[in-house]
Amino acid sequence: MGSKYSSQSASGYNSSPPSDDGTVTETNKVKYSTTKEKLADPVKVLADNINSALLTHFDAGPVSIVSTSTILLTHYGQLIEASGATTTLNLSDASTLGAGWFCWIRVTGTSDVTLSRVTGGDTMNGVASDLTLIPKSSVGVMVNGAASGFVTFGADELPSVLTTAGDLVYASAANTPARLAVGTDGQVPSVAAGGTSFAYWTPDHFRGLEVTIGTDADHDIDISVGETTDSTNAYIFKLTGGLTKQIDAPWAVGTAAGGLLSGTVAASTRYYVYLMRKDSDGSIDAGMSTSPTASDIVSGYTAYALIKILNTDSLANIIYLEDGPVTARTGREKLLADVVITAATTNIDLSLVGNYEKYIIEYSRVRVSSDGVLWARYSDDDAATFKTGASDYVIPAGTSSEIILNPSTFTATLSCYSGTITISNKDFVSGVTASGLLSVVYSGYRAGTPSTADGTNSGVFNVASDVTDVRIKNSAGNITNGIFTLYGVHR
Repeated sequence: MGSKYSSQSASGYNSSPPSDDGTVTETNKVKYSTTKEKLADPVKVLADNINSALLTHFDAGPVSIVSTSTILLTHYGQLIEASGATTTLNLSDASTLGAGWFCWIRVTGTSDVTLSRVTGGDTMNGVASDLTLIPKSSVGVMVNGAASGFVTFGADELPSVLTTAGDLVYASAANTPARLAVGTDGQVPSVAAGGTSFAYWTPDHFRGLEVTIGTDADHDIDISVGETTDSTNAYIFKLTGGLTKQIDAPWAVGTAAGGLLSGTVAASTRYYVYLMRKDSDGSIDAGMSTSPTASDIVSGYTAYALIKILNTDSLANIIYLEDGPVTARTGREKLLADVVITAATTNIDLSLVGNYEKYIIEYSRVRVSSDGVLWARYSDDDAATFKTGASDYVIPAGTSSEIILNPSTFTATLSCYSGTITISNKDFVSGVTASGLLSVVYSGYRAGTPSTADGTNSGVFNVASDVTDVRIKNSAGNITNGIFTLYGVHR
């Protein structure tokens, strides 16, 4: 092509013909020269013009452009192959090109090509803006019916937002093409709150990572290969080689190295075993801490995952590894060793470790030192304070301002109590008005002598924040006997 075909006409055909009145005159003579000049020549010129116009019209190129150039009327219908590091194709004034004028553009180089407008008032797809074409893209460009701008068609005219292998293009909040940067190993595209990002697909994922006593049975633990998500489900930790960490040595990078995150190993203490991810390169290591939230995690490490809990004896040696949370994260898991009370104790404090949908506290054979009631209180600040009454609970009608685990009338020396407390930081109990995120469901049973009636107590309390710890205590004295067990539950 090259220009739109325009109608052709003969010029000079049969101009100034003779009178042809039958007289014998010089002007009425039939001559080859006059016949050719007035008839044949104009017809030939017309045919040549038609041929030339058709050749121009159907000349589709391609035309190679390697630097900034103006797209002209003569580029009508042509395929323009554009390349060059900073090439801009300037579209001539739309009204000059005329409605219906069009061309094809293919970017054959490795750099973007800008499709610009000579006339600022001309539009591009209805908007007064230019268009960026990415390498290997192609697009058709046509002057609109009003000859006031251009429309594109047929095309992959996406802007150059892709910069790295693995990048994806998605529709942004402005409904324009945007780049989703390639994620890391194990991530998939995810949409949250209207935004698109790469994220890990398997929350609470756990495989392998068996923790066992090491060669130095008093101080070492061995961690097998495996994988899990961190405490916030932002990363997948993949431990591709086993680790041996030492509780009696300060933390150091790698296997057969110190594992204590801070301080020195203490006697009769619970330790939490964490996997940790290095911020700078994503490498995985492990450490042990007395903090249930890894508050003393090593500098340069932020994300962590709890994989085991262990305990030391009176000599600061490892005596046993507690159940969970290292088994498959379904069902009920015992989180702490049984708390067995055989002497007067003021408070039984239980920390809700890990990240479970529910926690269950079972208590049995509980005896108290003096008449009173058995209370359950909760903390939402890692046991710094415990809530005590009506201002902290949303109480159903007919209950008191404390969570009472047993009937209020009993004889301390004769009664023995058993029951359960179920705590959920995920939802509310149906039908109970609440302003917070926690539901506590409890039930209790008292066994006594034949002269003292047995009794039960149960109820539901909703409170205003996530529970971190639970305290069980006697309202008027000590707890002298009992067994307390904490479980975590994934539904």
